[in-house]
Amino acid sequence: MTAQSYERRRRSVQEIANELRHDGWIVHVEPRSVDLPEPIRNFKVDLIATRDDEILIAEIVSRRSAKVENIDLLAKQVRLVPNARFEVFWRGDAPEAAPPLENVSAYIKEARAVTNVTLNGALLISWAALEGALLRLGESLTDLINDWRSPRQLLDSMYSLGFINDSDFKRLSALWRLRNDIAHGASRGSGPKKEDIDFILDIAERMARGKYVSVDQMVEWFLVHYEDLARHTPHDSKDGYAFLDNGPYDAETVLVNNFPDVSADAISEAVRVLEETSIQWVSKDDR
Repeated sequence: MTAQSYERRRRSVQEIANELRHDGWIVHVEPRSVDLPEPIRNFKVDLIATRDDEILIAEIVSRRSAKVENIDLLAKQVRLVPNARFEVFWRGDAPEAAPPLENVSAYIKEARAVTNVTLNGALLISWAALEGALLRLGESLTDLINDWRSPRQLLDSMYSLGFINDSDFKRLSALWRLRNDIAHGASRGSGPKKEDIDFILDIAERMARGKYVSVDQMVEWFLVHYEDLARHTPHDSKDGYAFLDNGPYDAETVLVNNFPDVSADAISEAVRVLEETSIQWVSKDDR
C-alpha cells in the first residue's frame, strides 16, 4: 500500500468512526486482539463499536482492496458473538474523472420517478446523483482540491474551503448517515421524507450544471464589485449622500439578479452577512 493510499484509508476509517460516535456508539479504531470477543480474536478488524447491548464489527474496504473470502470468514465468526452484527463500509476508489452530465441527469430523473414508490430507494438513487454532481463540481476546483478521494470526503473538503453552505452541509451529512443506514440494512427510526429527496436532487442538479454557488462565494463576489457607500460617496451634512447615479444598491436585489439559481435561504444568509457591514452599497464598476 502506498503512503497516499494508506492516508486515504486512515481518513476513511476515522470519518466512519466519527459518524458512528455521532449516532451514539462508543468506537474503538483498530482494536487490539485482547479487546475483541473470543470468536473473532484472531482477526484484525478496523472498528468495533458498542451501544447499549449492541456490538458492531466493521470493516472499511474499497472495491480494489476487498478480499471477499476474508470478509465472508469474518462475517461467519461475528455471527457467533451474542448481540453482534457485521458491516462492511465501502469507501470507494478515487475516481479517474467526473461522470458526464447526462449520467447525473439520468439518476436525478430516476430518483424523482422512484420517489412515488419508495422513499428509501429514492434516497439511495438521489445520493448517487449527488455523488456524481459533487465530482463534476470538484473537477472545476482542481487547483484547490487536487486529491480525488471519495465523494463524501470531497464534500467535506469543499465545505471546509467555503464552497458548500453550512446549512446544506449539515443537512446533507445527516442524510448521508441515513443513506448508509438504509444501504447497510441498519436503519433506525424514521426514514427519509419527500422533501429530503427534493432537497438532495435540487442541489445535485445545480452542482452538476455548475450553478451551485455558496454563501461565501456570493459574499466574496459582491465585495469585489460593491462597497459601503460611506467610503467613496460624497456626503453633505444637509442633503446627505450624493449618489451621482451610483446607487444606493440593495444587496438582496443585486444577488438575486446575479445568482438566479441560488436558493432563497442562501441569498438570505449572504445578505445577513453583508448587512453586518452596510445596508446600502455603491458599485465599484460605476465610479
